[in-house]
Parts: sequence; structure tokens; C-alpha cells
Amino acid sequence: MSLKADCDYTVDAEETQATVHINGHADYLNCAPLGKFLEFTSGTPRFAEITVDFSRCASIDSTALGLIARAALRMRQTPGRRMLLANLANGPRRAATQLGLGHLAGIVDAPDVARRFTPPPFPDTSKRSPQGVGAEVIRDAHEALMEIEPRNREVFADVMAFISTSRRLTAGNAPRSATTEQA
Repeated sequence: MSLKADCDYTVDAEETQATVHINGHADYLNCAPLGKFLEFTSGTPRFAEITVDFSRCASIDSTALGLIARAALRMRQTPGRRMLLANLANGPRRAATQLGLGHLAGIVDAPDVARRFTPPPFPDTSKRSPQGVGAEVIRDAHEALMEIEPRNREVFADVMAFISTSRRLTAGNAPRSATTEQA
């Protein structure tokens, strides 16, 4: 089974503003670069504005949206800093709106953001290893979504329970089978 990392993230950075362009399908299997970029820029005070450009985003999952939410929460702690979600279309717009990202970030149509950038063609990523994130990052991303919109607690209860169970199992606390207990 091969996993495709079918998304590229490209960046434009100026003195006080940074833009990340999502090109393809952003999900937990390939969003590590997005998370690292947002963690760096949201933690760097000189970046007063971060724009996430969705003009070439085909789809996005809750983990990638949670990474964006976490960065927006971080930026919100300093007056005068903001995050913009630009050029959201259909599915990504619906997901961002339903999960409450509009409470943290401006949702704007900004064709000039997309025009400033000449994207590469969608990459052939069939031979590239995915750059996914681990359970802790997935948990943190979903906790950020639950913080911004209380109804998200119910929506992501199963995700959080699964992560909690997987962490216990990988920590060596797996339940013993009946044959092992009898021995």
C-alpha cells in the first residue's frame, strides 16, 4: 500500500506578513510542513499577519484546520496580529465555517493573494513519503478546534477517545489476550 502525500505548501514572506499556499489535498498524512510553518510564524512577533491561501486547496481535513486554528489562537494573544483565510471554496469554506474558524480568522476572498503567486503544477507525489503528524499533534489540533467552538467537543469526541486509546496501547498498556492471561 502506498500513501500519497498529495499536497504541497508554498510560502511567500515579507517583513511583517507571511502567506502559505495550500496546493492539493491537505490532511493528517501530509500537514506536518504546514504545522511547522504556522508554529514558527505564529510564534514570531514580527509576522503581524499570516494568510492561508486556499485558492488551490482541493480539500482539507480537521487536523490541518486544527493546526490553522492553533496558530490563530496563538496570534490572537498579541494585539494587532491576525490571520486571514483567503479564497476558500465550497468544501474547505464549509468545513472552516462549521468548525468555527471564522471566530479566530478573517475569511476573505482575495484574488490578489493568489495572483501574486505562480503555483507549480500539482506535483507528482506518488513516490514521496508522506509527512504526517503524530497522535499528539492530531490531539492538539483537535483541542484547538474544541476551544474555539464548544459544539466541536461532541463532534470530535470519537477522535479524542481513539487517540487516547491508541496512546495507551502504544505505551505498552495493551489488554492481554485470554490465552496470555491463562498461562
